[in-house]
Amino acid sequence: MANAASGIAVHDDCKLKFLELKAKRTHRFIVFKIEEKQKQVIVEKLGEPTDSYEDFAASLPADECRYAVYDFDYVTDENCQKSRIVFIAWSPDTSKVRSKMIYASSKDRFKRELDGIQSVNPQEALGFIRNMQLVGMEPDLEGFDAVVSNGLIDMYSKCGNIDVASQVFKQMQDRNDISWITMMTGYAHNECFFEVLDLFDCMKRGNVRKDLVAWSAIIAALVQSGYPEDALSLFREMQNDCLKANNVTLTSVLSACAEVLCPRIGKSVHCYAVKSHIDSDISFGTTLVSMYAKCGFFASALTIFNRMPCKDIVMWNALINGYTQNGDPYHAMEIFHEVQVSEICPDSGTMVGLLSACVLSYDQGQGSCIHGKIIRYGFESQCHVKNALIDMYAKCGSLSIAEFLFKGTDFKKDEVSWNVLIAGYVHSGHAKEAISAFFQMKLENFHPNLVTIVSVLPAVACLSSLTEGMAFHACIIRMGFEYNILVQNCLIDMYAKCGQLHNSENLFYGMKSKNTVSWNVMLIGYAVHGQGHHAIELFSLMQKSDIRVDSISFLSVLSACRHAGLIDEGRTIFDAMCKKHHLEPGFGTLCLHG
Repeated sequence: MANAASGIAVHDDCKLKFLELKAKRTHRFIVFKIEEKQKQVIVEKLGEPTDSYEDFAASLPADECRYAVYDFDYVTDENCQKSRIVFIAWSPDTSKVRSKMIYASSKDRFKRELDGIQSVNPQEALGFIRNMQLVGMEPDLEGFDAVVSNGLIDMYSKCGNIDVASQVFKQMQDRNDISWITMMTGYAHNECFFEVLDLFDCMKRGNVRKDLVAWSAIIAALVQSGYPEDALSLFREMQNDCLKANNVTLTSVLSACAEVLCPRIGKSVHCYAVKSHIDSDISFGTTLVSMYAKCGFFASALTIFNRMPCKDIVMWNALINGYTQNGDPYHAMEIFHEVQVSEICPDSGTMVGLLSACVLSYDQGQGSCIHGKIIRYGFESQCHVKNALIDMYAKCGSLSIAEFLFKGTDFKKDEVSWNVLIAGYVHSGHAKEAISAFFQMKLENFHPNLVTIVSVLPAVACLSSLTEGMAFHACIIRMGFEYNILVQNCLIDMYAKCGQLHNSENLFYGMKSKNTVSWNVMLIGYAVHGQGHHAIELFSLMQKSDIRVDSISFLSVLSACRHAGLIDEGRTIFDAMCKKHHLEPGFGTLCLHG
């Protein structure tokens, strides 16, 4: 059947459902168009109630919009006449029809509310539907079958009511594979990434079949939650299931590659995307540019950037952030000048990237200029921009301005704001103020997170306060962060600087996985305590492992040799540094002869 006005095909499911309902009792249907205009939701009646499928099909909206179909003559088992929503769909792509058996209020009041409604808060785009549900009765969520419940989960999730969607899911008696996948997608849509991970674990335990949508949701959730390595591991598992990745999956995988600086997998994904003809998509192209830039492959990043037929500010930002993260503020600023020449309007993300560049170059003057642009563009009230400003001023030597911005009455702080202030205090050598800010943060009912702990532990180490350090260690255990590698590295450093080298050793040798930083902080601990032989033994063990030895590793072990008077051993290590590893000799010379 086709829409009489436009010739758009009506999906067969819609017709079958219409005829099925009509066959049971006398039903009349009417279509309402739902639009968002200027931050309002407008409900417009299309046609009149009809029991003719031809009239119903002709009244479907021709333009691309959301519409609802209502059954005005629904009779419950208690012989009580009600109204209900039969379909909520998008036009003209009516293949997205969902059956949504939602109970509403009585017929007359239902019609009056629809006729009179003009707008609601855009945050509650379908709020009027929920209001109708709740007038006079609470819907029995347990009474729906799986098809209807899945539709409800989908609707509530997309309307931002993830708690209600979760309630529907938990009360379902007959969940199927689609139920799990719809709930997972809903969590991902609402950025509830830890809930996605929990649900995925439940799916694995219950042997629920996972399709591409589920795999994409869990991979994206892992990346967004800070587990890029696990995301890449899961991507390999997905490939073992012989599922063909789409651009959504590959975009998340590229983001994971950028986080762990793994261009090898990123290049493979790029090749696959070229063969699948999805590399020209602007979102995917932006992620490619970001991945190559963050991994330091700027020639590849610029090649992709220049080949893209259409560039938005997000793609420009990817280059700016890539240069910044690779310690190149000069080129980051050059890219911004090109943005200005191209007359593309910068966004708040651009400003945050530029402020990071100012921190790298320790250029408060340039940072103040960026601050002026932020005010001119109207970004100053945005929390993440204000946080970046506080970070810039604190790390460029203007702690008083950072504190002034932080304490502003119009500033709605979040956990990141406190983390930035604490890190700023530590960077400026104000350890006591950093610890004080940590306790003030808790007093104001903000919850310290992993970044907070990693930021404040260096302050404890700086004060060499063992009592304070042990208290923080207990807090870390209560919060469940004791096995995080960043936290463990900070604790090793903290205990060494508090004179408890044996505690550092216990933590180091008890770590399930170590990175270069782990080995380096232990080497520094031995150096500080004059344990030259222990440092050499550890350095030898480090070289035999798969861990990359860097300039800090050499600096630390050479310093330990110097403090212990192990000149010959130091010279041997120094020669290996220059000839085998081709590192700057200035590090070794400084340690041996300083």
